[in-house]
Amino acid sequence: MKREPLSADELPARILAVLRRRPELRTFLVRLGTAAQSSGGRLWLVGGFVRDLAEGSRGQDIDLLVTGIGHDRLGSLLRSLPAESLGIRRIVRAGKRFPVYRVSPGW
Repeated sequence: MKREPLSADELPARILAVLRRRPELRTFLVRLGTAAQSSGGRLWLVGGFVRDLAEGSRGQDIDLLVTGIGHDRLGSLLRSLPAESLGIRRIVRAGKRFPVYRVSPGW
């Protein structure tokens, strides 16, 4: 069954509704966004992650973009987060040509 695309007005409300049902994800995003902002960066939800949220699906990964800080600073920032309370199992520097980290959550 093909779904109709959401309008620009519906998308934020749909994403917020999904995040309300996923408190672990919401907590992780808020903590990462706050840490990025205090370091001079900005957190963006991107890629298939946004589509998955809009469709209400769990998805397989979380696509995020952090702008305004360097790759090494981002790695330090990720490692400074309280892994146990946020359910972070592992953080791996995954990109060789692009600044990519893979964060494996326990949830």
